[in-house]
This record gives sequence, structure tokens and C-alpha cells, in this order.
Amino acid sequence: MDDFTVLSGLVINLEKSLVFLSGVDDELGTSLQDHLSFKLGSLLSRYSGVPLIFTRLTHFDCKPLVKRILSRIKL
Repeated sequence: MDDFTVLSGLVINLEKSLVFLSGVDDELGTSLQDHLSFKLGSLLSRYSGVPLIFTRLTHFDCKPLVKRILSRIKL
């Protein structure tokens, strides 16, 4: 991060910065978080009722969207 600051002239605000991890085990995630000094962020966002996740969507993930669509079709 120091190299980033030197090269860009920008200073990272650790209070506002988050790290998002995917596909790493808890031990590596904790190590990365400690090394980077960032808080751990999570993606709880949804797009059109479907969660934004890094893995393949399951039937359970899409169920709320399918329910909404079916309720509109049955007008």
C-alpha cells in the first residue's frame, strides 16, 4: 500500500476502505485482512431481487425473484 501512495500521490483512508474476499479459507482471509489493515466487507447487495454473489446461483438464491415473477403472471 505504501508503493501505491508513493506512485499515485494518493493516501488510502483505512476508515473508509474495505477488503472483499472470495474463494479463500478463513485462515488466509484473516491473514490478508490483518496484512492490509482493512475491515472485512461483504456483498449483501441484490440486483433485480437476486443476490450478487461470486458463486453459481442456486435455486434457493433465485426463489424470491421467481415468486415475484409468478405472482405478476397470475394477475
